[in-house]
Amino acid sequence: MQIQYCFRALALSFSCAALSPLAHSANDPGGFRAGDMYLYNSSLFGISTGNAGIMHIDAVGSSGQAILGPFGSLNLSAQQIAYDPFRDRILLASSLSGTGDVHLVDAAGSVQSMGLAGNLMSLLTPTGDGRIYMRRQGGPLSGIDYVDAAGNLHGLMNQAGTAPFELVAGQSDLAGAMIYDPVTNSLFIATPDNSAACPGGATTDVNFHRVPLSVGGSQVNGAVSCAQFDVDMVSGSEDPVAFAYGPGGSLLLVVDTNSSFLQCRMLQIDPQTLVATPYACNGDYIAGATSAGTFAPTRGQAVVLDTFSDNLRAFDGGEMGEGTVLPVAGVSNPGSSGDEATLITIGPIPAQFGLTTGTTQLSIAIPGSQTLNIDAGSAKAGAFYWVLGSATGWCPGFEIAGTHFGLVFDAYTNFTLFHPNSGILPGSFGVLDPSGKANMSLSLPGSLDPTLAGVVLYHVASSLDPSSLLADWASNPVALELLP
Repeated sequence: MQIQYCFRALALSFSCAALSPLAHSANDPGGFRAGDMYLYNSSLFGISTGNAGIMHIDAVGSSGQAILGPFGSLNLSAQQIAYDPFRDRILLASSLSGTGDVHLVDAAGSVQSMGLAGNLMSLLTPTGDGRIYMRRQGGPLSGIDYVDAAGNLHGLMNQAGTAPFELVAGQSDLAGAMIYDPVTNSLFIATPDNSAACPGGATTDVNFHRVPLSVGGSQVNGAVSCAQFDVDMVSGSEDPVAFAYGPGGSLLLVVDTNSSFLQCRMLQIDPQTLVATPYACNGDYIAGATSAGTFAPTRGQAVVLDTFSDNLRAFDGGEMGEGTVLPVAGVSNPGSSGDEATLITIGPIPAQFGLTTGTTQLSIAIPGSQTLNIDAGSAKAGAFYWVLGSATGWCPGFEIAGTHFGLVFDAYTNFTLFHPNSGILPGSFGVLDPSGKANMSLSLPGSLDPTLAGVVLYHVASSLDPSSLLADWASNPVALELLP
């Protein structure tokens, strides 16, 4: 009875807290599952012109299917797609409408223009609140434009607000990668070894620039900071091909060196200090065609596109070598290498991590289980953890006391609040071990109602502050699809 009372008191502390739904453009869901990956490849359907496409890859990297294409590539190489949680759409820079434009693509492959026809865009960088920063060909040489929440195009202004911002005055080549960091309210722009080098820096190292933004993001708000890292100490060719949100608040930068030596092409960058450290080192296979990459929170690994061997490879932090080849066919055309490609992960901004699994589908006809691995970090050692769920979705989610939950609150959320460690969720409430970790299993008994087939459940792990009993950390949402 005492334990039941404690559960009920904790549940009430959750449900009575102010629930703040996040910004979202409309009740028009795009059908995306958190944690899934999408690949844009200019040669997805062939090596000749007009064979670009987008492929959907499930969250654990077990299968993939093209959702759009073939279509013509803009040949701009840098970040042709990005996921925008505000619009719940993939952004695609392409000429699908007959001229350069940015299109909104849903999970079924349906396409809608953003009304930016006549503009050749790259480095698509959403912020999660409606803004999308991008590089516009024909704009300031090394300038940045952005679209606001209403879809209006603006130029990013300098700190004084008197002229368009330029990263390096007179330098036109901004090919590389760009990402928005909400903690520092900054754009991070990575440039190749021979382009927009840090002042006084080497011309053989990859560069990453931090551009602080004003409140609202219409202009730069302070000096640009710059740092470098030497990935390839042999040939000096270092081309950044992808930025992604990495674990622990870091930014993952993937670099192509056009070399097959064992090199640390996956870097973790601290947004506060600009210090870069190796995340993983790939090679002694033909690793010179590392053409795209992302971080997959459901796997808890970085995933890179190898366009020489035509496969995806997953890497743990600190791993060296060939990684784990994922069984996804058709990610790159066998007749090409070094493709223009972008690999992205579906999820909120800022990204959340700490919940992994190896299974994202279970049959309702036979008994089965999904193991959820919780890693809240050693700072949460000994804290209570609680796994909540939703049968409705994950986007836009809600906040409790400043902690974001990637769940749409519904009856199943209520069930996981008031009935922990019961039903299909044994172990959904407990204590984190000295490393801040725990494991639980979602168990299906089999012979469930056939009408449940097709339902997708989402779960998020959280930890509780010992004094307030409110959530002070929440993980990424992990999906489970119920199959017949």
